Amino acid sequence: MRRTAIALSVFSLFGCTTEPDKQRRCAQFAEIYAGYLATTEWRPVSKEEAAAAAAAAMFLRVSCGWTGPKGGPVDTNGVPIVFPP
Repeated sequence: MRRTAIALSVFSLFGCTTEPDKQRRCAQFAEIYAGYLATTEWRPVSKEEAAAAAAAAMFLRVSCGWTGPKGGPVDTNGVPIVFPP
């Protein structure tokens, strides 16, 4: 979880400097999160994949307007469950 917090801090500082850049980054992180969700359907995921998905979910929530309850819920891998705006 510490890596995720560090990643989120870096994303917050350098993530979205202009509107086109913000839209591109939001799309990239949405793809990471969607890929994670798709793979959990048919195979177990690694700790690294879960950490990347958790960082993507937090970025989407903080910078891209995605929603989800604060502090919960999380899936079986500890990845926050978020929804697009």
